[in-house]
Amino acid sequence: MDHSEGGSSNDGSCIRLRQEYPGHVWAYDFVEERTHDGRKFRILTIIDEASRECLALVVSRQLRHEDVLGRVGRPVH
Repeated sequence: MDHSEGGSSNDGSCIRLRQEYPGHVWAYDFVEERTHDGRKFRILTIIDEASRECLALVVSRQLRHEDVLGRVGRPVH
């Protein structure tokens, strides 16, 4: 059954955690922009789901998976 038939296509591979307290669940996303001369850059944003506090903004011309994992894996003080 698919969405058009009123079902769900969630295969269980992505589980959404509900935050219970600050520091419990973080969300991350990417923003991509271009400079005035057309050069691309990306921003990795990391926020705390409970407090909505911005934990990190990582700006780079390239963000590889190692960069993301290295930043998300670090504790925030």
